[in-house]
Amino acid sequence: MPFLYYRKLDQVLNLSGNRIKFKRIKDQNKKNLPNDGWSSNHDWTVWNWLRDHKNNNIAWIWKSIKKHKEKKADISDAGMIYADGNPSKFQKFLGDHI
Repeated sequence: MPFLYYRKLDQVLNLSGNRIKFKRIKDQNKKNLPNDGWSSNHDWTVWNWLRDHKNNNIAWIWKSIKKHKEKKADISDAGMIYADGNPSKFQKFLGDHI
């Protein structure tokens, strides 16, 4: 069944009586700056540490992001949990284990 109504974010917040807590985050897709965001477009080199990681659970992340339908190195949805991240911050965050 298709949706009958569409609302803009500001309308939804207003309709909720401002009970919805919302924080707008900055764009996590700095495709032309592969070391500065969660998306490096088609430059996989900044993520090679995932591919080569000795912990299979971390190396699995590489296999997972390789499944992107457009073959891009893009995990920008991670920015909804870890805002202002990048490959080196993520590497430091994970360390040797999950």
